[in-house]
Amino acid sequence: VGIYGNYYYIMNSIVGIMTIIYTSLTAGLGNSLETDDVEKNYNDFNILSFMNFWLVTFCSVCLLCLYQPFMDLWVGKELMLGFDVAILLTVYFFVYQIRRIVLTYKDAGGLWWEDRFRPYVMMFFNLTFNIILVQIIGIQGVILSTVISMLISLPWDNYTVFKFIFKKSSYEYYLKFAKYIISAIAISAITYLACYWIPYGWAGLFVRAGICVILPNALLFLIFFKSNEFRQSMKIVKDRFKGKIGRKA
Repeated sequence: VGIYGNYYYIMNSIVGIMTIIYTSLTAGLGNSLETDDVEKNYNDFNILSFMNFWLVTFCSVCLLCLYQPFMDLWVGKELMLGFDVAILLTVYFFVYQIRRIVLTYKDAGGLWWEDRFRPYVMMFFNLTFNIILVQIIGIQGVILSTVISMLISLPWDNYTVFKFIFKKSSYEYYLKFAKYIISAIAISAITYLACYWIPYGWAGLFVRAGICVILPNALLFLIFFKSNEFRQSMKIVKDRFKGKIGRKA
């Protein structure tokens, strides 16, 4: 449990930092849901989903490629778990975080009553799979059971948000979501292969980190630079950057 806790601590630290971002969005999104029309809010949702996907993919690639080299330096080989645990925790992180924009919109829209049964169903499946899978594959089963329960919850979350907030089918969103998932898997595999031959150690860790900063972001740019979400995201980033420069001036 202590060894697993070391792995979980790293992932949870990143989750904690990202939670600050989602929390800061909630009030603004709630105000937008009350003052702007549905199409404006749906367009904002798509942009935020894309930006979230980019950030989550980047962080997931870093976890996948840097988990084991960092743990080797931090705690030593005798206190490390297998690479399969690192993979499962990366998947856990990705699935947990990729849902956060939908969950943030649900909170901003005050859809707690409409969603009242979902947490109980999710807890039931999580506990059931925990008890079953931990007997079969050990600690990996605990992580996998949580991932499965989140995947069961995901379409329910989407249905609630699209029905009560956007009042439209989620078919278009699922097509984009599928593209995001395929892209994330491909980018993670390519980046991991690029890092695979680099030995552990401080020098290796920094080289891997450099690859993780450059390669996945370059691949994301090549895949999505023509998309409407990318152009609008870049416009938002540029406007915010210019606003900060203007205030300093």
